[in-house]
Amino acid sequence: MGDLLATVESRNLVRLFLNTTEAKKQGGDKTAGKIREAGVVGSGLMGAGIALALTGRARIKATLVDTDLKVLGRALKKAWDAGRKRVKRRQWDEVDAARSFNLVSTANDY
Repeated sequence: MGDLLATVESRNLVRLFLNTTEAKKQGGDKTAGKIREAGVVGSGLMGAGIALALTGRARIKATLVDTDLKVLGRALKKAWDAGRKRVKRRQWDEVDAARSFNLVSTANDY
């Protein structure tokens, strides 16, 4: 047990816990602004899924950033296909699908 407490990871976790606790005590402004746009770094499976959640459910504009143009293209296709799937299931109409797809933009540099 003593060996575990002496590791760098253990010390960092304790420090993280103490800093988080201290930050909670300080409080501050409890109101948060509304999120209007989000950037997602990486447009693979996870990044595309995050962008779909942002645009489809929260209606937040999402910019996918990736250096690989093929991956960006697949992410855009996934966003398009997700809209088509919802139209087919009659969850959305064509306007909702287009609106969601238009909230997705891409960039290939940081």
